[in-house]
Amino acid sequence: MYSKNLKLNLGVDNVILFQFYNQDQKPVNISGSTFTFRIISQNGDNTLYEKEMVSLNDATGRVKVTITSAETLRLPASVASYSIAVASGNLEQAVYTDANSGARGTIDIVDSVLPEFTSSAILTIPDQAPSDNIYNTSTIVGTGDSLVTLQLDTGALTGNLSVQGSDDATAATPNWYSIDFDDLNTGNTVSQINFSNATEKRAINVEGFHPYLRLNIGIASGNVTEIVYR
Repeated sequence: MYSKNLKLNLGVDNVILFQFYNQDQKPVNISGSTFTFRIISQNGDNTLYEKEMVSLNDATGRVKVTITSAETLRLPASVASYSIAVASGNLEQAVYTDANSGARGTIDIVDSVLPEFTSSAILTIPDQAPSDNIYNTSTIVGTGDSLVTLQLDTGALTGNLSVQGSDDATAATPNWYSIDFDDLNTGNTVSQINFSNATEKRAINVEGFHPYLRLNIGIASGNVTEIVYR
């Protein structure tokens, strides 16, 4: 496969097409093969994204990967690497991307469609639960934006997560109401996410104008190691 630098635009659907050739620059028949596309942090420490590719034409070796708008919101604007692995029969091999048999290419993840990058802030969770192991996070004060994106890092968490809003979180007894939100891991709009011994990164979007927001987290076991938002 001839390698070229790729560009991924945050906030829109990205369809990336590939065609595979042999050393004689002839198209390769890829029947019976499964290809996996990965985005890897530039330092090589983290897999940022992974998805199975879709065949367009087996005989001419043409495949594609579609990175949806919602999926891009989990990626940082940065220079990263991409790789492609092929599984055929009992073997899984790298698809080489350069003349030196290097198995990675370069992908630029850019904010060309979305506004300029905004750094994330941290939500804290009080050490003491009010009752029944239900924890309320610190409060997000609205800035007039109609979209807030949050990411949770969980450690063997069994429990549930919901989102609450309020018109006045400064009152002695604020009136908190439940808000439906988008689970970016599944693409579904939900009122609650249930976790079962989950160690993962979980991203959600909260749409609409809410003066104050917080997360309501029930923890039966495990923990939430970090919550960031922007």
